[in-house]
Amino acid sequence: MYITNAVKHFKWEPRGKRRLHKKPGLREITAVRSLTGASLTIAAARGAELRHAGGARILASYHPSAILRAEGEQARELRKALVEDLRRARKLAGTSA
Repeated sequence: MYITNAVKHFKWEPRGKRRLHKKPGLREITAVRSLTGASLTIAAARGAELRHAGGARILASYHPSAILRAEGEQARELRKALVEDLRRARKLAGTSA
């Protein structure tokens, strides 16, 4: 199993004593493209049958920090999607844990 972060560079802006995350730019979103050569959004890549050039299966999902930054219904939907994807990954890996 290989896990990669979808964002190449962590950006933030100061707000008092806190650092708020900034949305990544198009050039910073790289994981799916790097592994498959396809330019897909995470939403589109989630349901796709993706493969690495070496034959490994690829399952794309939202980064957990996206859930933490989202609010309300969007946060619930992202969490549901991530849980579904993790269950799918477990099934594809052939494990029952």
